[in-house]
Amino acid sequence: MTKATRPNPNFTLRNAVLIALAVFIGLLVWAVNARVAPIDPTNGIPPEDKLPLWIAVIASLLVAMALGAIFSLALSNRRRWRVVFHPNRGRIIGAVILSLLTPLQIFSYVPWILGPTFLFFISAVPLRLIVGFLLSILLWYPVSCLLVSGVRHRLLRVALFSLTWWGSYSALLLYLGYRVFRL
Repeated sequence: MTKATRPNPNFTLRNAVLIALAVFIGLLVWAVNARVAPIDPTNGIPPEDKLPLWIAVIASLLVAMALGAIFSLALSNRRRWRVVFHPNRGRIIGAVILSLLTPLQIFSYVPWILGPTFLFFISAVPLRLIVGFLLSILLWYPVSCLLVSGVRHRLLRVALFSLTWWGSYSALLLYLGYRVFRL
């Protein structure tokens, strides 16, 4: 049995760019057809559940870059699954941090994230919120493992963690569109 070695960074970068380009084109076509509407000149905001074109382009680009990086790391590490997904402190902490920062809803382009939502329910946390947090950890754990084990430099790792958060925020924005919180 051969020793599992880290992937070549140039190969990983090339795959990330190619995957991101394919995802970006697909998302942009979908976003233009499903979510783009002009801004209302009277109040300066788009209609409910729609986005301006420039926001749809930026959100599609962020989602594509995040998915390209994650899938590229998955492809590059496909012969190292046992090493990559072996739990350790850094991978679990990364998954918990991404879970606490997971956007749940977006109102007026401001994300409501999972972590501070717990503060609203200090006395009695609803079971749905706990289950959602645990499911979010399960969702983010493979991403955290790929980023922690597949990227050597800490600054690049932090940048990729940030990119995955922006990608999840942008994906939710593309999925939900523009919403306004009204009392």
